[in-house]
Amino acid sequence: MKIAKFISICIFITFCSCNNKGVYENCISFKLTDFLDKGEIKGTDLQFSKEVMRPTALHIEDSILILKEDMDEHILHMYNVNTGEKVNTSISFGNGPGEFLHIQQIQSSDSLLWLSDAQRPFISAYRKKDILFSDTISPTAIKEVMLPDLFGNIVILPNHHFMTTAYNSTQKRLSFYDSEGKFIETKGEYPEYGEILTPFEKIEGLSCYATLSPDKNGIFLFYKQTDLIELYDIYGN
Repeated sequence: MKIAKFISICIFITFCSCNNKGVYENCISFKLTDFLDKGEIKGTDLQFSKEVMRPTALHIEDSILILKEDMDEHILHMYNVNTGEKVNTSISFGNGPGEFLHIQQIQSSDSLLWLSDAQRPFISAYRKKDILFSDTISPTAIKEVMLPDLFGNIVILPNHHFMTTAYNSTQKRLSFYDSEGKFIETKGEYPEYGEILTPFEKIEGLSCYATLSPDKNGIFLFYKQTDLIELYDIYGN
């Protein structure tokens, strides 16, 4: 049985093809008044030396902001957040060596930046300095890992293994692979809310965004079509 904490702001959902409302099982809900301490977060507008187009993702490394711009022939654009100056451009769009069709996630691990492609089941590791500061538009990856299944998310675990939400109807919620991409096990169950869904409906209707917790001891799943949040430990429990 999965030992997972379900946290839901709204426990009623409506799926695209169904008007019946269900209640998630084994979950708790919270509202704003449940938080005793409240504070105001104030942001700062950043002014850049170059025009920013339409970034679809961002990642921060120290004082360098990485913006992913899918409408540009070069996908990653780096800016110094203190000066606003553009410091580099990296990774070309395409299907050739060193190119990406659609960078899905940018993750940091030690001295490496990991890039995954939503269109292909692999993840590539680059030295941070090669992405952030190198004059080479297409730096050489120091490692590329091919997985046996396409995935919606991939998370780099502290032991350098990988966790994915695989597009595989025979696997459970989380799939685990070793550092070379070899399948280890699949664990966890899709959330239940009273409706019986086929495996393909679960994959499509219960898509989520996965990320490692700040303390690196847990994995958060943020569901895209609902307000459900799941928390697992890094072993899938």
